[in-house]
Amino acid sequence: MKSRLLSSGGRMDFFFGRQQDRFNYSKFVSGNDARFRAVAAVLLCLIIPQTLQAADHPDIDGVELCKGVVDRIYFTGNETTRESVFRQEMQIREGEPCSLESISESRQNIMDLGIFSSVSVSLTRYTGRLVLRFDVKEKHFVLPIPRLSRTSSGEIRLGGQLRMDNVAGLNHRLKLTSERQAEDDGAGRKGFEHNFEYEIPRIQNTRYGLKLRLERLDKQYQLKRDGIDYGE
Repeated sequence: MKSRLLSSGGRMDFFFGRQQDRFNYSKFVSGNDARFRAVAAVLLCLIIPQTLQAADHPDIDGVELCKGVVDRIYFTGNETTRESVFRQEMQIREGEPCSLESISESRQNIMDLGIFSSVSVSLTRYTGRLVLRFDVKEKHFVLPIPRLSRTSSGEIRLGGQLRMDNVAGLNHRLKLTSERQAEDDGAGRKGFEHNFEYEIPRIQNTRYGLKLRLERLDKQYQLKRDGIDYGE
């Protein structure tokens, strides 16, 4: 059996054996090429959507596992914050179909509470069950603030404010403010102002909030009658 090499139109074909029984190697390679491209196309169709999902939701770890229903949702890192605070911000519940959009909205709602420095989300499979976990890092909740100011009329204010966020782990806010006031750059009438402010940004299971403010002012006044100054 002999073999020969033919060249036609710049393409080289290998032939083995007789003309009628020749084996075209280039066609064999081309056929394999087509099959390879078909397999590659199928793989790309499977991989690209998952890659796009990961790109659209970089704040979620394990997006490729978002299939079927969510079996369990739990929260970690909340040493002070109660679970009920998280639950009322969630856009997805146990037993509902997994939705990356709803998970992202839930994460953003929790972040918007303003009591966490970071919120991370991950999806995992445990014994065949889909588990959604929110891991948070809480901020400091007690902040003392000194206050010193002077108005354009020459009134000097000196005092302080104590702010407490996430009171009792319920995301309630408390402000206590006390200031000493003195007019005419400290030489005039003097007084004290005390404020108590308590805020519930969102009453549980509603979209409504509540804010209570109490204020007390102790100030000296000049008493005059018929042009006679009776003092302070």
